[in-house]
Amino acid sequence: MDKNQGPPSVKQLGPLEQRLLQDMWGRGNATVRELLQDGDYKIAYTTVMTTLDRLFKKSLLDRVPEGRAFRYTPRYTQGRLRGRRSSSCSTRVRRLPCRFPTW
Repeated sequence: MDKNQGPPSVKQLGPLEQRLLQDMWGRGNATVRELLQDGDYKIAYTTVMTTLDRLFKKSLLDRVPEGRAFRYTPRYTQGRLRGRRSSSCSTRVRRLPCRFPTW
């Protein structure tokens, strides 16, 4: 991810990243253990921990230490992140060169 472009769009995320981010938006905040206890995840603790860490490094989550773990919180609302995708698409469309004949 280019640090000057802001966060990636939701479509650039993998399926597990999307699912965890969606769950974080619904909860507001959570630790890895809370996600595994309350959610419908049948995967290893370390898989969720690594995926949340990647979302943090992609600037999509904030985290604060809580004991020996981290409590994660979404950095952006769902609407703001999806709105960013729309505006970046329209910016790219405006930059396309005109390929129609200019009579």
